Amino acid sequence: MIGSPPRRSVLSILESGLDRQPTIQIPLTEWHSPDHENVRGPNYYH
Repeated sequence: MIGSPPRRSVLSILESGLDRQPTIQIPLTEWHSPDHENVRGPNYYH
């Protein structure tokens, strides 16, 4: 399949146990739109 990892890469991950590594918890923050003159504000749509 196009875009899928090669079989050799998958086997290497499984053999080395990388698939069992704990996931890294990244704290989520609220996204805010950057201030820019071309960005429409909420009042544009009302």
